[in-house]
Amino acid sequence: MIFALSKPIFYKTATQGSRAGRCHTRFSWIHSLAVWGLTEKEARAQGRSIRVAKLSMANVARAIEVGETRGFMKAIVDAETNQILGCAILGMEGGEVMTVLQVAMMGKLPYTVIRDGIFAHPTLAESLNNLFMAMNGQGLHEKK
Repeated sequence: MIFALSKPIFYKTATQGSRAGRCHTRFSWIHSLAVWGLTEKEARAQGRSIRVAKLSMANVARAIEVGETRGFMKAIVDAETNQILGCAILGMEGGEVMTVLQVAMMGKLPYTVIRDGIFAHPTLAESLNNLFMAMNGQGLHEKK
């Protein structure tokens, strides 16, 4: 994935390596890009059977409330185990939202725990329900 962010006022990359994966977050005046674990391309290259969930920030209630609907959330899930393999969030507070998925991945939770979880409202984290419902053709989702 390549993202071009013009005229950053503040730019920082934080990288952390571990057995669970790698993570980095980039901040700019526009919004942040947070990535953790495998990308879709990496998972396919490993021959994994995967499912992909994607949600536009235009379908995220908190983003709508504050008028910052640019970006998306994307998660890669193992089709056999339902474990989250990776995620990318481009949007407001992407790094904060990604942390919920990081914890789920470190705990080896299936994506269904996040999909069915009850999160505080109004928060960006509650949109993770919609992200994973989109994978199953429920709720708000991208048009195919």
